[in-house]
Amino acid sequence: MNLLQNNVIKMMLLLMVLLVIYAYHGITWSSFWPMLKRLRWFFLSIVVVYWWFTPGIPVISYDHVLVPSEEGVIEGMIHLVVLVMLVAGVHLLLSTTPKPSLMAALLWLLRPLKIFGLTTDKLALRMTLTLEAADKLRSLPPHDFPRQSSHWLTAVATRCTAAVNEVIRQAKAAPLIPYTIPSIQSPPLLQWVYPVSFLLFFAGF
Repeated sequence: MNLLQNNVIKMMLLLMVLLVIYAYHGITWSSFWPMLKRLRWFFLSIVVVYWWFTPGIPVISYDHVLVPSEEGVIEGMIHLVVLVMLVAGVHLLLSTTPKPSLMAALLWLLRPLKIFGLTTDKLALRMTLTLEAADKLRSLPPHDFPRQSSHWLTAVATRCTAAVNEVIRQAKAAPLIPYTIPSIQSPPLLQWVYPVSFLLFFAGF
């Protein structure tokens, strides 16, 4: 079994695991699609780089610079699938983990940084608030921002400025919500079985 077949089998197994977890938690793909849509230009750049800049055998029997190579198409599709599964994993984590639990996990992970004098409590709180603010920012209606401009670069700058001003306005008007920093506890030993098992399985497959 060659390396390509190994990679394809691993990705299919991981994809099936993600589908089972999504079905178990009742998470709809409609909330996952917007995350992929925001990465469409990044995905397109990967396709262009791998399909047309990877040397190899042309996908059709026509030797031309515009014809992608078989190796490039395969490698590009593998990287696309891997990125999609990574985004799905992040989406699954944010959809199934309550904010207090997420903050507790960040505090536990950032605990070694205390030796450098960092205030991990504030850092974890700011990261949690950033995730919460990102959801609110995505919900802002784009049609509220001005579009008219004589130059596309000026239009982009105007829309960005309007978005920043709207975020600042909503931040000033938002009520102060108290956050309770949860107690830091090490994950139970059973929870380490899952990531370690996946790591050993895919490393030795």
